[in-house]
Amino acid sequence: MDPVQTISLPLLAPRGFHAGKVDATGRIKLPAPFTKYLAKMENMDLFMTEYRGKARIFTNGSWRKLVALLDDAPDQQDVFTALAESIGGDIEIDPQGRITIPQKLRAELKLEDQAVQLRFHEDVITFWTIADYEAMQARNAPAKSGVEEELLRRGTKLR
Repeated sequence: MDPVQTISLPLLAPRGFHAGKVDATGRIKLPAPFTKYLAKMENMDLFMTEYRGKARIFTNGSWRKLVALLDDAPDQQDVFTALAESIGGDIEIDPQGRITIPQKLRAELKLEDQAVQLRFHEDVITFWTIADYEAMQARNAPAKSGVEEELLRRGTKLR
């Protein structure tokens, strides 16, 4: 009998929005699919800060990749990183799958004792307040049928 050949598949981040709750002390339990994915990463480098009005956890070197986009503009890079680090910082996941949001970050974004929606996309976990999440859904809902029609035009067989 021939040996079975295994195929190595890329590690894929979890999809979908996941409900969470930031407690009064700034802790939140990450969804199980997130912690399982993060545990499989070679280098669990987690940096949390604000970017474009939302709390974000940059994973898998995504913070360094973002900052590197400003390598040719060192003055802007310094401003960007100093501001990000002034309210954020490196974080760790505790044995129960929780993280603590840096105090200045949670105060600035008013996240303490708040329900949130979490999305893992492009190696970044984004915290959506309920208001931001509902606004995004309202913006995108009218375009949904047009996008589905475009997918049909491009060859999907899903009906």
